[in-house]
Amino acid sequence: MRQLFAVLTVAVIVGCQGGSTTPSKPASVPLSTKAEAANKVNAEVKGIFMCCADCQKDAKDALAKVDGISDVTTDVKEKKVTYKARDGKTANAGGEALHAAGFGGELKHDGGDSFATVGKNLTGGKQDQVTIKGVHVCCDGCEKAIRGLFKDAGVTFDGKGSVKDVVIKGKDLNAGDAMNALAEAGFWGKISLK
Repeated sequence: MRQLFAVLTVAVIVGCQGGSTTPSKPASVPLSTKAEAANKVNAEVKGIFMCCADCQKDAKDALAKVDGISDVTTDVKEKKVTYKARDGKTANAGGEALHAAGFGGELKHDGGDSFATVGKNLTGGKQDQVTIKGVHVCCDGCEKAIRGLFKDAGVTFDGKGSVKDVVIKGKDLNAGDAMNALAEAGFWGKISLK
C-alpha cells in the first residue's frame, strides 16, 4: 500500500510538471513599469504669467518636484503650461506646485476634477498696505506687470530669488481685490494681514 501511494505521488508530481522531472518555471506575468503607470492624464494651466525664459524655467522646476509628472511644455505667447500626469490627483499636485512657486492660472485636466487657480470672491477690509507673500517675480518683466496692476499705489518687492513678497501701499486698499488682480494676471500668493 505504501509503495502504491509513493508511485501515485510521483506520478502526480511528474504530471503536474508536464512529464518533466525538473521543476517548471513559473508563468511570466508582465509587471507594469513606472513609465506605463505615468503620463495618462493631460493637464493644462492657462493664463499663467510667463514673460521670459526664467519664468519658463521656474514653472518647469516647480513641476519637476512632483513625482509622476512629465512632458512639461511652456508657452510664453499663449501663457500656458502643459504636462502629463500619472492621474488626476497628480495633475492637481502639479497645480499646487505652481501655486507654491507663485504662479496662477486655470488648471484643467482629463483625470477628474480640475481646479481654478484664479482667485475669486476674495474679500478683505480697507487698509493702506497689502502684502501678498510668495509671488513669482523673477525679472523686470514680472515687476512691470505687477506694478501695472496697481497704478495708483506704490509697489515694492521683498525677498531674494524668483519668489518674493509683493507689498502694495496706497489709500483704502482691499486685500481681496489685490489678490484677485494678481490671480487674474496669472500670479499667485497668500495674503498677509498685519
